[in-house]
Amino acid sequence: MHIAILGSTGITGKELVPICLDAGHHLHLLVRDPKKLPEGVANNANVQVVAGDISSQEGINQIVHASDVTMICVGSPDNRPTTIHRDAVHAVLEAMKTKPTGPKKIVFIASFLCHPKVDRPFIASRVVNFFLGEIFK
Repeated sequence: MHIAILGSTGITGKELVPICLDAGHHLHLLVRDPKKLPEGVANNANVQVVAGDISSQEGINQIVHASDVTMICVGSPDNRPTTIHRDAVHAVLEAMKTKPTGPKKIVFIASFLCHPKVDRPFIASRVVNFFLGEIFK
């Protein structure tokens, strides 16, 4: 399968990319800084790297049009309000409008509130801890 990934050098993306490669998938990655990709990913024959970010509609079009599914795992390194998730989904939907053929599928992966080092509101912390505790009993 051909998979487009936005956010491949972030916390979630660094976990996702090797899993996809180990499963034999072909990856199309949009990255701000290709130097942040591990050597085993950057020089892998099953990886296409496109330099850009979510404001680069041309780059997003390129990876979405080459893929069967698009996985969005962008994030913000801090706890400030951001529009990065909305902007990424909007850009991918725009790319899908011009995709000539093939499936138009999106998988959105968010790990917000799951990272233990993120300062979060008390109630959010309690809710996340409860559910994670129930899941991993």
